[in-house]
Formats: sequence, C-alpha cells, structure tokens
Amino acid sequence: MHERYVLRVPNLTKHARSISWGPCEHGLPSYYAKRTKRFHRCFFGCDRPIGTYQAKMNVGGIVKRAFPESRIVSIYRIPKGSVNHTYDITISKPDKQLILRLFPQDGWKAEKDRFIYNLIAKKTDVKVPEVYALRASRPAYSLLSKIPGSELGHSASKPIKEAGAILAKIHSIKFPKFGWIIGSTIKPSFGSWLEFSIYDFNHKIRNLRMKVSKKLLQEAQMYFKEHQSLLDIRTKPCLIHKDFHNSHILVDHGRVSGVIDVEWAMSGHNELDLAKSLWWMFSGNSRMEAIFMSGYLQHGRVSADFQERRKLYELMIALSSCLFSYEQRNFKWLSHNLKKVRSIVT
Repeated sequence: MHERYVLRVPNLTKHARSISWGPCEHGLPSYYAKRTKRFHRCFFGCDRPIGTYQAKMNVGGIVKRAFPESRIVSIYRIPKGSVNHTYDITISKPDKQLILRLFPQDGWKAEKDRFIYNLIAKKTDVKVPEVYALRASRPAYSLLSKIPGSELGHSASKPIKEAGAILAKIHSIKFPKFGWIIGSTIKPSFGSWLEFSIYDFNHKIRNLRMKVSKKLLQEAQMYFKEHQSLLDIRTKPCLIHKDFHNSHILVDHGRVSGVIDVEWAMSGHNELDLAKSLWWMFSGNSRMEAIFMSGYLQHGRVSADFQERRKLYELMIALSSCLFSYEQRNFKWLSHNLKKVRSIVT
C-alpha cells in the first residue's frame, strides 16, 4: 500500500477508517481506498504519491504561506539528491519559478540556506537564490527562487573561467574562526586551520571504523600525520562552498547565471575548496583546469605550496565522500572514493 498518513475529513468521516489520506506531490488531496484498492489521483493526475514526511509538509500549503494569492501551475520532484528532497514549482499570481527543499533529517540546513545565501548576496555580486520562506524546526524546508539555466558544461571555456572568478569572490567572505557551519553558527569553532583539520580528519576516521578496511584507515592516518605540517599555516578563515562543481553552477545564454546548493559550506581554507573543484570538475584535464584557475586568480590567490598541499586535501575530501556514500548506501560511489584514498596513501 502507498505510504500515507491518516487525515480525517469532516464530510467523509464515515470513510475515515477505509481511506488513507494525504497530499500528493502537488500538496493536493489524494487518497488510497483500502476497500477497492484504488489510488485516487489529484486533478494533476498524480499517480506517484510521496512519503509520509513529504505528505506532512503539504507542498501546496508552503507555497500558499509565502504567496497567498498564488496558484500552482506545475510541480515535479527533481530526482537528484540522496538526503534532501527538492521540488521545482511554477506558480501564477505572481508568475514565479520556485525551488522547494525539504530536510527530513537536519532542520538547521534550512536556516543555513538563508544565512549563506544572504551573506553571498550582501558581500558579493554572485547570483544566488532568494529565500522566500523557511522552517528550521522539523519538518523543515526552505522555499527559494529558481535561478534560470542548466548545469555548467565541461568544455565551455568562457563560463568555466567565469566560474573560477565566482569561487574567488565567495572566498573573499571572511569569518573569525574555522569550523563547520550549523545553521548560522560556526560550530565547533577553532582558532587555527591545523586544529580544525585534525579534528575534522579524526571525526571522519572514527565514523569510518567498522565500515572500511582497518589497514587502509591506518595508512590514511599515517599519511595525514606525515603531511599535517602543510596545514600549519597563517590564513584568515573564509567561506568555502565545499561542493562547487558543474551541477551547482548554472549557465544561461553562455554566462554563469548563479550558484546553488550551499549545504556543505563551511569556514575554512580556500585551497581545500579549490582542490575539490579541480578534482571533481576536470579530472586531470589540465587545459580546462588552467582556464578555471585563470578566472580564480583574477580575484583570489593561492600559495606557493598549493600543489604540494593539494594531494592531502584530496585525501580529506575522499574520506569525507567515503563516509557520505556509506551512509547513503551508495556502494559504487564508496568504491570509487576508496580507490582514490588508496592511490594517495600507497
């Protein structure tokens, strides 16, 4: 049977025990009749009801709270995203395209959306979504404006160079401490990059125990200890996106139209962000990498030790990806990242 929650309706009270109710993907009434074993669709023809969490959210109700006179024209769930649920919504009165992000596990991510996007909009000219509404307590969500465009291509020189410049502008935003950003707070916070890096690395190792090879983790720890002096640097903490790659860089008419998805953003060292972007975006394509870096260096800088430090950062990124892929039961992605770890430490 479809996963629903029971909602008693006044004029259908006598059927309440035989009908399982809940909003469909459009936030509209739909139900599964137990007696006839039929699913009754909403007027959009929705035959793919969403789960209990999304039903409680009531997508239509969220939009109405932000835009009381609006009417939903279309809505569909964006398939990407293994933790949160994202919907593309078109409304009229006013005519707008919206993105709704639902956070089943971590309500603070909604507050973080607002904090990071508002910070980037205030401090730079980088285009990011506008936050129309949010709820940080569970069930949590953020309702955002939709930035036009499609994902950045892998061989489009002009927008790739522009993307490099945009990342440097994001890095121009400074913080007083290093650390993860939870909601609108740096927590836990550290006075030095080395201190935070050791804490973060050990956190990943702890959480990967009993999940991956003990020998590989020991080799990773040994490599980190041998190279951790590269992290003992004097640098001011800055905003790093930490997931800045093609899927989160939108292009419209040959220009970068905006940057999205700041869920992993933190206060850190800009070169960690660069290391991940260069690895994930170009995979050894030195020509595209050079174009991206030429854009970055228009507004930012890297140290003389970046190339030496880069391999250590790739190890830290790969371990983080191992942990995430294991938690999501994505064993193909886990295997890919374990190979990366092995290639660095052996």
